[in-house]
Amino acid sequence: MAEQYTTNQTHFKSRGLSGTSSPNTPLQTPLIIYNRTQSRASDVASTLAKPVTIAPSITEAVGPSKIIFICLSDNNAVTETLQTAISNCSITGKIFVDCSTVHPDTARRVASLVESHGGLFVACPVFGNPRVADAGQLVFVLAGKRELVERGTPFCAGVMGRANLDLSTLPTGGSTGNDNDDEKEPAVDPGRASLLKILGNSLGLNMVDAVAEATTVAEKSGLGVDSLHSFLQLMYPGPYVA
Repeated sequence: MAEQYTTNQTHFKSRGLSGTSSPNTPLQTPLIIYNRTQSRASDVASTLAKPVTIAPSITEAVGPSKIIFICLSDNNAVTETLQTAISNCSITGKIFVDCSTVHPDTARRVASLVESHGGLFVACPVFGNPRVADAGQLVFVLAGKRELVERGTPFCAGVMGRANLDLSTLPTGGSTGNDNDDEKEPAVDPGRASLLKILGNSLGLNMVDAVAEATTVAEKSGLGVDSLHSFLQLMYPGPYVA
């Protein structure tokens, strides 16, 4: 039987919190879409190549699937969704790839919850606003057991994003001058991905604040916002100068 792949709360497939370039990506395996707002799921399905199935419930999305991508609004939504799946169907052997932005402790807690019921878990928060997501330019941060992360990465960069940051391994230490400095050891803590996501968001907010302050000074001083914008485009190209 062919593997089924689910996106739960299909923000990767719609114009919600995120989007994706997957309408331009041929589907090689059956895809099941679930969104609590069925019209959003229908809109997404209409842009995708077949085979696509719209599931009417979380249970009917998770039940036949082997790899389940979820993207939800907060810690409670992630926990409640996984508890619903666990309560209504067997999750033994299923991989849950959580793309939500949650606290590192939440990632660890839901990983333990899933694993205690025979399931498998990968933390996979993403960087990118809706416009970036719609263009398929998201950056995925994956953490968990390496063999599980490796099963999730083929559906991230090149399908829904432009790059993967794999945190399932980490350097063994600082430079020692030895030939094995690049050796890595497993890093199975899913909270690592959530922590990097939070740090990245903090950097982004600080950058927005800095640009806002500089823009105000440029305007009030008579330097001109256009001059500052030209400088930013040359020195710091990216979303903050759009």
